[in-house]
Amino acid sequence: MKKILYVEDDEVTRNLVVKILCEVYEIDTAENAAKALIKIKENFYHLFLLDINLGGGETGIDIMKHIRGYSLYKSTPIIAITAYTNLGTKETFFSMGFSHFISKPFIQANLIETIKKAIQNSELQS
Repeated sequence: MKKILYVEDDEVTRNLVVKILCEVYEIDTAENAAKALIKIKENFYHLFLLDINLGGGETGIDIMKHIRGYSLYKSTPIIAITAYTNLGTKETFFSMGFSHFISKPFIQANLIETIKKAIQNSELQS
């Protein structure tokens, strides 16, 4: 079973995503960057879902930069999730190092399909 780390400061959203994905993926969660970075050092993940605005302190962008600093995760899918979108947001996140993008609120089917495609593309590149 593929393992995902989902970093989200909102507990309700975190629990919803875990409920949506837990039948297909093993899901770890963290509510902030500090906890996420500990989990990243202690576990191996096939994919990362990172909320961008974590309510203060480090952001999902900061976490992505830490993840990309590990040679093990240079090509691991990292999905940016944010409610703050505008016409160039997607391309901006891709240029930063994210592999995929989902805007909030998201549709359950879109979340599942984005994760599935991200993992399949990652396996094809391995």
